[in-house]
Amino acid sequence: KMFMASIVSACAAIILIAHCVGHGPDLLFVLSCVMRGPRASPTKSQELLDVAIWDIRIKHFISAARVYVHVTAVATIGLVCAMFAQPTSMPPLQVSMALLGWIQHHVVATETLTMNKARMRLLVLLHYVQCGAFVYGLPSDCEHAILTSALVLTIRFTISLLSADIGTAVPAQALFMMHEIWIAWKRDPSTATTVFWYQLIASPAILAVSG
Repeated sequence: KMFMASIVSACAAIILIAHCVGHGPDLLFVLSCVMRGPRASPTKSQELLDVAIWDIRIKHFISAARVYVHVTAVATIGLVCAMFAQPTSMPPLQVSMALLGWIQHHVVATETLTMNKARMRLLVLLHYVQCGAFVYGLPSDCEHAILTSALVLTIRFTISLLSADIGTAVPAQALFMMHEIWIAWKRDPSTATTVFWYQLIASPAILAVSG
């Protein structure tokens, strides 16, 4: 076992070195851009491109809302039934967040609310707040650990796909990542490291679909 562990460790070290050599410059460039921020004023062509990108994002957001308004309605009915069947298993806060989610999808899908960049970002932020409130009420015991973790990850992916806005996704996903690690540490401190690496793998994948 020690011999195999040594071989695997050596291979991992080789891969890590090759990764740093091959992809290190790209990572340093991205980090430097993030730390520096925009220095020059955007050109006219950049402004037009930004307008076009946000127009596509808004149309995608409205199209997705027309689907998720039905999904949210079914989920809300299910949560209400679960609340009446087992009141202790489904806090009213979670049902309230589902109802608020349906209202948001409804006003977007019916175009009752005229969408623009600022309003879309505000709605996405509200989605993340609702998701956080919903997750807060989920059981954190070991028996439901896998189920709740999978549910939270699914919700995070869904919101990222709905918005495709990296500006709101980075801080929100970072908070969710820290929350998941904190819950794991509260549940069993010995699993916190494993959950940290799991989140470190999952979070970049979520951000990748956020634009």
